[in-house]
Order: sequence, then structure tokens, then C-alpha cells
Amino acid sequence: MELLTSTKNEDVISIMALQPSWVFFSMPCHFNDLAVMRIIKIKTSACYKTSYFAEIDEELFDNIYPENKQSIEVVVTYSKIITDMMNTIASMVANNQNKFFKFLATITILLTIPMIFSSFWGMNVKIPFEGQVIGFIIVLTISLLTTLLAIIYLWIKKIYI
Repeated sequence: MELLTSTKNEDVISIMALQPSWVFFSMPCHFNDLAVMRIIKIKTSACYKTSYFAEIDEELFDNIYPENKQSIEVVVTYSKIITDMMNTIASMVANNQNKFFKFLATITILLTIPMIFSSFWGMNVKIPFEGQVIGFIIVLTISLLTTLLAIIYLWIKKIYI
């Protein structure tokens, strides 16, 4: 659970470091499985009675195969868990990044509204209240009201602000 809220790269790297360990652990398990299968073939063959495998404790040998299969399953399961955790972390990072970009886009839209009004006021054409102090206050008020209406609209539509 700590990893889900952590923002440190070291935590993610520590999970990534486990993956090669499981690979190095799974390879010997698979090689042991091959060796056990060869021993089982020799044991079931006709020459078993005369081979040196006749002295092996049958009960102990019969336990080797299921235990090895179980260790292979554990390694595969934990490898899958680690892979799934890494995919989940990657999805969470992408989701957080998308939220941040959505926030930045919203702020950009809200900052664009006053810029549009001020750019109209600054054009070299005849506009109402040109040369009067009240004109600047009117443009500023309209700009702020429009921005406030945009904020209320985004809030109502549940768009991230």
C-alpha cells in the first residue's frame, strides 16, 4: 500500500529489482523439472530393476516431483504479481500525469479569457470608453465576471480545476 502513495523513484526501482531475481530463481526450477522427468523415465523403464535408482527411497523420490512443480508455480505466480504491480504503477503514473495536464489545460483556458478581453482593448481601433479610466475598469470587470462564470461552469461540469 505504501508504494501506491509513494512518489519516490527508489520504491519503484526496488520492485523492478525483484523481477530479475525471480527469473534467476525460475531457471533452476525448470532445469530441476527436466532432471526429475529424466529420472522418472529411467525409473519407469525396464532397466530400473538393475539400475542404481533401485536404492532410492521411493516415498522421498515421489515427493520431489510435486514439490518441484509447486516451486515452479510459486515462481510463476510471484513473477506475474510483480509484473502486474509494475503495470499498475505505470497506469497510476499515467493517470496522475493526465490529471496534472488536465489541470494545466484548465488553468490555461481560465487565463486565456482575461487575455482575450485585454487584447481587444489594446487594439488600434476605436472602442467604447477609449481614453477614459472607467473604460479600463469596465473591461476588467467584464473579464473577471466572464472568468468567474467559466470557473463556475467548469465546477458544475466537474471538470478538474
